[in-house]
Amino acid sequence: MICVNAIVAGSHARRDRFSGQVHSVFRNACNIMLADDDMLSLLSRDMGCVPHGIRLATPSKFSFLDRIRAGQTVGCRAGILRFQGESLEANLLKGEIWCSNHGFEPIDWKQRNIQQAWQTAWEALQRAQAAVPIDNHDVTTQYVSSNATDNLQRLIHAVRRNQLMAATHIAEGMVGCGCGLTPSGDDLLVGYLAGIYSAAQSERQLAGHSTIVRVVAGRAHATSDISRVYLEQACAGAFSETITNLLASISHGRSTAEVRCHTRQALCVGSSSGREGVLGCLLGLVTWVERLPPMVHRWFDQ
Repeated sequence: MICVNAIVAGSHARRDRFSGQVHSVFRNACNIMLADDDMLSLLSRDMGCVPHGIRLATPSKFSFLDRIRAGQTVGCRAGILRFQGESLEANLLKGEIWCSNHGFEPIDWKQRNIQQAWQTAWEALQRAQAAVPIDNHDVTTQYVSSNATDNLQRLIHAVRRNQLMAATHIAEGMVGCGCGLTPSGDDLLVGYLAGIYSAAQSERQLAGHSTIVRVVAGRAHATSDISRVYLEQACAGAFSETITNLLASISHGRSTAEVRCHTRQALCVGSSSGREGVLGCLLGLVTWVERLPPMVHRWFDQ
């Protein structure tokens, strides 16, 4: 049995007394569904944290797949997490607390360094999109992803013009749209909520953000277990460490190298979730910008 300590715990991560069952397992992550339908994610040493996650001091070449299987029962007592079969033990009380609420200064889009930081991130996203191989055999997945991005374009159009009733219907349709553990529509919504959460300043903009939050929070039960958690946290203004770092680097107009680094880290999440989250986030940031960057005009024209 391997015993590890927590390095960092997300501010929403459960570390009290609980029982649960392993929901899903990946090389660098393990999701545990708790008895009260809450979720805890365990992450390997090099992964970015999430609000409901705990990063562990895992040894070199560690893989959760070698130690844990879906369906295993789990119990936490006095901060010590144990798995059925004694395959892994984790002290969750070690390490510091990470808070995902970034509390940025209002973004001043007139600042050249902020415009440049956003453009750097956008160009990195476009390079990542161009590098994705086209799988002609997966026509259904391509169609669903295209449908989700079309809906995002419609949502941006409605929010920008303060057409909140239309935005409500579009957002409702995006929740759960797609396949897999985190459907495309959900990934786009989480990113978009991060972007407009950071960008909203006026009463009208805050009202637009609040409208999307109410719709998504009310529909979160209609998607997968993992997506539900991310959507609920996004509605509360809590996002992953990779998205939070990307937002911070843009809002503070950091160097090109730093923005590229944080963009790459955000893009690497999952098979497509990272790219969809970054797309939603970057478009959310410029939803209310008066003079739009030329490269995003197609997203705002209808």
